[in-house]
Amino acid sequence: QLYEQVGPAYHCHLTMTDENEACDYLQHQQHEADEGYAMDYGLMCGWDKVRYLNISFCDCTVAAGRHDRCSKNECVNMAYQGVVCGNCWGCSQRRSHDSIFVLPNAKNEYDGVCAHVRTAHTEVERNYSKMMCSKSLFCRDSDSWGSGCDFHCENFGIESETWIDPRCLEQETSAQRRLLHDDDADVSSSSDAPTIDLDTPLDWGLLHPGFSAIKATKFKNQRR
Repeated sequence: QLYEQVGPAYHCHLTMTDENEACDYLQHQQHEADEGYAMDYGLMCGWDKVRYLNISFCDCTVAAGRHDRCSKNECVNMAYQGVVCGNCWGCSQRRSHDSIFVLPNAKNEYDGVCAHVRTAHTEVERNYSKMMCSKSLFCRDSDSWGSGCDFHCENFGIESETWIDPRCLEQETSAQRRLLHDDDADVSSSSDAPTIDLDTPLDWGLLHPGFSAIKATKFKNQRR
């Protein structure tokens, strides 16, 4: 039982869902009804304005109906705004903190990279900083490949329109090589594999009717 609060305290909790229902759920259901918080509170529209509250941590709820459940996407977007997600699944609070608040130094190239998203002078710098922030949180060069790298490369892989992480290209190329190798192995080990005449010209219309031929285009590893 609470008898007296000896000093001020705060609890920050946001939702990125653009619905009034989510905001009402977060305040009245999740906190007042279920968790029994007794406090003054203020609501602010636009979750990205959380950076103006001068706080370092904030919890997150995805949408109305279920508590919390934020993940990597919410975590990296909060890091872009200079705030550590306190309950995002698959995202290290320690990495988030160091990538936002620790000053850049020669010992660790990832320290402070997320802060650069807000301090960048140009769009090119901002795009690069977003890539490095995501890389710092989920897919550092020393990390084994896993779900974090999969998420990172969905945003900064070969189809990215802002910045491409070379590690994502290396992984994709490696995966393509394995796929080609496995396909070759299947054909060579199969007893009923057809004999392919390499001198036979290919008829694109017969291979993929209804689709025009793919034309080669120049590709740059970094789009600026």
